[in-house]
Amino acid sequence: MKVLIIRFSSIGDIVMTTPVIRCLQLQTGAEVHVVTKASFAAIYQENPYISKLHYLDENWDQLVKELRSEKFDHVIDLHNNLRSIKLSIALKKRAPRLNKLSLRKALLIYTGINTLPDLHVSERGIKTVGQWSIENDGEGMDYFVSQNAQESVNLSPGSYACLALGTAHETKNMPLDLMKSIVKASPIPLVLLGGPSEEKTGAILSEDFPEKTTNLAGKISLDESAAYLEKSHFLIAGDTGLLHMAAALKRPTISIWGATIPEYGVFPYYGKIGVPHFMQQVKLPCRPCSKHGSNTCPKGHFNCMNLQDLSSIILNMNELNALPYKSYQEPS
Repeated sequence: MKVLIIRFSSIGDIVMTTPVIRCLQLQTGAEVHVVTKASFAAIYQENPYISKLHYLDENWDQLVKELRSEKFDHVIDLHNNLRSIKLSIALKKRAPRLNKLSLRKALLIYTGINTLPDLHVSERGIKTVGQWSIENDGEGMDYFVSQNAQESVNLSPGSYACLALGTAHETKNMPLDLMKSIVKASPIPLVLLGGPSEEKTGAILSEDFPEKTTNLAGKISLDESAAYLEKSHFLIAGDTGLLHMAAALKRPTISIWGATIPEYGVFPYYGKIGVPHFMQQVKLPCRPCSKHGSNTCPKGHFNCMNLQDLSSIILNMNELNALPYKSYQEPS
């Protein structure tokens, strides 16, 4: 059986497809291909359950021609937007699609009525391929770091924690003052991670706390960021792709939630593997205020982040730091 999985973006959403890919390949023996954006190739590049990657960035007609030549038996749409639907139609395949629960999320946002299922997006993805009676193996998400990226890490494993400086949307970002307080109180040196848009924030924090920070924001690749996560004691992050990468690498996490909520099914997912983690969120009637986050707080106060309990975050950091560093990917 030859299967194409569609997931174009973004970092966290792509990482959350990996249990589907693993369970499908191991339990059916399928030859699994994935179509995504080239900018996210590193997430899939070393994955042993994927036979071949295809890239959306190429000419559309050329991509369709390439995919048609593969003669897939099945197409699975884990993106479920107009472009992914258009692609499955072009391949003349009736594709099962991931249910994004958009209407249920909207109901929660605008009425406060929560009808969301208690399922992670990865678990919903496995249900999408239910026609093959695929079962969740409980192994969580996958990220396979390349050897080159692993060799780029110049710090001792467990000697530092990581701080993710930003997210894709402003209302999911930790305020700068909160991050300064976290760095100041951290019991362990912090590696600052992020893309080019977080360079300025990284520069401010590293200038204010030169002895406690290593600023890599905008300076290393996505795969190199994963390598630093893999050897970190723990990660502190908002609702962002690096959070899911850390969970896939089975690292402890402290997640700090603003406009969005873990109940969307996007909490750090470890499956049956017991990795310590904490989720910090302020209970407010205006949360959640959007499906993915937005540029500004609709209420103008941004209390979901401004009222975060710093003392509780510090307690979490101290608790995780007190635990012996270990690889949770290895058998106990």
